[in-house]
Amino acid sequence: MAFRVAANGSFDRLTQSVRPSSVPVLYVNAEKFRIGFLMISEPTRSYDIPLNNLELFTDQPKYIEYLKNDAIQLHQATAGFYLASRRMDKVVAKITKAPPVPLQMLLAGEERIIDNERSRELVRSLNWPHTSMSTYERSRHTLEFGPQQEEFLKDLIAWVGDPKTGKI
Repeated sequence: MAFRVAANGSFDRLTQSVRPSSVPVLYVNAEKFRIGFLMISEPTRSYDIPLNNLELFTDQPKYIEYLKNDAIQLHQATAGFYLASRRMDKVVAKITKAPPVPLQMLLAGEERIIDNERSRELVRSLNWPHTSMSTYERSRHTLEFGPQQEEFLKDLIAWVGDPKTGKI
């Protein structure tokens, strides 16, 4: 099974980007259909989370080791969880109608889970004041586990202190 639902991207787009090239699209779509059916018939049944390659999250050996040994790491999710994730996509789709608020988007330059460009396009399309985007070019998905951890934390703390200073 190879799919992921994220608040800033479509279900299908992420399916294609995360799916190993050896897994046919037809299989992925059949698996999505099967899980979709089970969301209704067996919402508490658990499925492996397909993002089990820790190097998608970081390339730092000490954090890979930490993740390997994390006793509370989530390895499975219910069909109901995936349904809730799918519903989040609909909430995000409505963000364009929301009143503007300060927003900072922090992206990993070596991102392999979400679609950075699509995320950037969404934020730019909002045209909200006090919006900023930062990309940590040498980092992967989990910024706090990346080689630019200090820069990321410094930027985050500065933005929380004064969210109106950011610019796109």
